[in-house]
Amino acid sequence: MKTVLVVLLSVFSFIAVSFAQNTADTSESVSAAATTSDAAATTPETAVAPETTATPEALTVPEPVTASTETPAPVILTGTLIDNLCATSNLDKIAEFIKTHPKECAIKPECAASGYSLYADGVLYALDSESNAKVVEFLKSPASTLEVSVEGKLIDGKLSITSIKL
Repeated sequence: MKTVLVVLLSVFSFIAVSFAQNTADTSESVSAAATTSDAAATTPETAVAPETTATPEALTVPEPVTASTETPAPVILTGTLIDNLCATSNLDKIAEFIKTHPKECAIKPECAASGYSLYADGVLYALDSESNAKVVEFLKSPASTLEVSVEGKLIDGKLSITSIKL
């Protein structure tokens, strides 16, 4: 159980670092917060869950944990897909925001270009580049929704999807 918790904290930490880096060009305050929190950002215990009321500027982000050489175990997650542009803009209220975030927004070119994450069980899982391409193709179907069940593996702090289902 402790290993699962450490992996989940590592995934969230990696996502938060990725989001901070992706938004650095458009938000000086996020990059300033990341710079000032480097000294405190050394343990998984300093991570802030996305459903807290903290603003993205106040998040303390630990360094991502390097993946082990073990073969990752398969995971099955049910949750909601969200583009990273909207996710980073709404990290402080992601649990509520995701309930109103429409597919029409997620498929806009600027949103799709930012990549995708899966919000499941209170955790925001960043997707690897191959999984992002799968999500783009999946969302092209008129019958697709953002509410999905995925199978995959956590590799290097990102979710690698092998299948997406409604």
